Amino acid sequence: MDKPAGEALRSPQKYTWGGVMDFLQEQQRTMNERETEWLLEKQELQARSTSLEGELKAQENINRDLLKRIKMLEYALRQERLKYSKGPGEESLPAAVSSASIPTTVANAETMGEIPAPGKEPEVKVAKRRAQRHREMLKK
Repeated sequence: MDKPAGEALRSPQKYTWGGVMDFLQEQQRTMNERETEWLLEKQELQARSTSLEGELKAQENINRDLLKRIKMLEYALRQERLKYSKGPGEESLPAAVSSASIPTTVANAETMGEIPAPGKEPEVKVAKRRAQRHREMLKK
């Protein structure tokens, strides 16, 4: 067994049927283990992907509902602004509203003479909200 390294490489290896079969069985076993691990990882990733898609869909629904609510509230705010900017007199305001509840901008406009006479329809400038366009959610 004291052969030099070069001589051991030159001598042909002797294979036996039993050794070859053991080697092939070991290779098949390792390949089956790898395939099983790969299938488990694939299932985990698919489950995670499905979960994340569900969360994304839920967030998109919440976003859509909130945008609808914002639009509704902005519309109601514009309507309120129009209602309170009709004119200087109490006759254009609802009976339950007193002059103390008039927004300060309308009250200041009355004293400055910016609101026209009661017979004329005032030009109403309602400030519109400037919003950035939101990027589209991830689309598939």
